[in-house]
Amino acid sequence: MKITKQFLRELVSEAMRKESFLLDSPSLMQERKEAKYDRIIAALEGKTPEIKTVGMMSGQNPMVKSVSPEENANRKQALESELKKRGFKFERIGAEFGGHPEQSVLIMNPSQLEMDELCRMFQQWGFVWGERYPMNAEQDFMGFTMFMIDYDRDIGWKKDPDSKEVGRVMKNDEMSGAEDYSQDPTSGKKFGLELYEE
Repeated sequence: MKITKQFLRELVSEAMRKESFLLDSPSLMQERKEAKYDRIIAALEGKTPEIKTVGMMSGQNPMVKSVSPEENANRKQALESELKKRGFKFERIGAEFGGHPEQSVLIMNPSQLEMDELCRMFQQWGFVWGERYPMNAEQDFMGFTMFMIDYDRDIGWKKDPDSKEVGRVMKNDEMSGAEDYSQDPTSGKKFGLELYEE
């Protein structure tokens, strides 16, 4: 059998069609959705060794005030562009707090100062901070705090006095009926941190 350019083209074309089918298959798409949720939970539970800190924030609804969908879309894009410019890895997440649905981000390995800068840049009330602590020789966990930006100073943040520090991540099956939550937008699965008393 003689291998011609035309034969090679057809072979590559057929392989690409099969690859495209595989990538778009419902089971593989579902696996990807599950994988994102699992990545988020692993980061929040301190199970990803390279992630020492996490920050959660949104660029939308400045100072907890609703703005137009167009402005929120622009703010989301601007925040993500800023994170890319600074070299941060992040996951897109959804959230609903105080009746305000938002598109937010889970930022990997920021400092508190960087979170302060980002919140000020996007006029945000505050941010969720997670820091990894050793639990025993084989296991770490993340401790979480809700910080509010101290706008009376040029730089500074403080723990929200109405909140509490927590170390447990609530998963989807515990979030049924929750009014405030975070969410993996690809799978629709929710997660949360009980930073405030009911």
